[in-house]
Amino acid sequence: AIAAVGPRYTSNHHGRGKIDVLDPVFEMPTDGVTDSGAAWTRIAALLTGLGVGGSVMIPCGTYVVNSTSPIISLTDVNNVTIRGTGFNCTFLRQSGTGNGMSFIRSISTGIRNLTLQDFTLVYDGTSTIPQGIYGVDVIEGTFERINVANFKNHQVNLTGNDQGHSVIRDSRFTCGTASVAGSAGVRITGGQHQMTQNNYFNIGGLTASNWDRCENGLDVRG
Repeated sequence: AIAAVGPRYTSNHHGRGKIDVLDPVFEMPTDGVTDSGAAWTRIAALLTGLGVGGSVMIPCGTYVVNSTSPIISLTDVNNVTIRGTGFNCTFLRQSGTGNGMSFIRSISTGIRNLTLQDFTLVYDGTSTIPQGIYGVDVIEGTFERINVANFKNHQVNLTGNDQGHSVIRDSRFTCGTASVAGSAGVRITGGQHQMTQNNYFNIGGLTASNWDRCENGLDVRG
């Protein structure tokens, strides 16, 4: 699987792959219209197959997914960085009913060293089910300079009793209109020792009997 990535694949001294999503092997659409779900599935499969994590580099552009699956979904993969070129330059757009991104733990240890940086993740569908970023038992995660917007559920939802020691900073969270009751810009449940710093929340207010946007900006509970 590593050899198939071709000349744009490199390894640092830790052996973690550096992956450009525009490497031809992934067949990533670049027109901002064509569904890119298949390309993201190939990228996730490579990260899983490497077994040591990797850095996914996303150049400027708009990458659209219209799917019941997240744009990127990883289970039990440590040491992953997903980095755009800036949240005013790299746009990930979910139009279906899947989450924006999902990071799931199914084994006894948590997901360690997850880093998300420098992109906008936006929802333009109508479902109230999708969440922006959903993480189960993420340990020592770093979420910085990201913009998550217009999901009608949580923009970020970190949960699990084993999660902890993550930081969310210098980011923007804008809830979608007509969000479900109880939704939040950032929701953290379970775990311990989380930090948020210098974040902006746009949660709106009430319209008639429905929430205009999220009910909470930051919702943290044990």
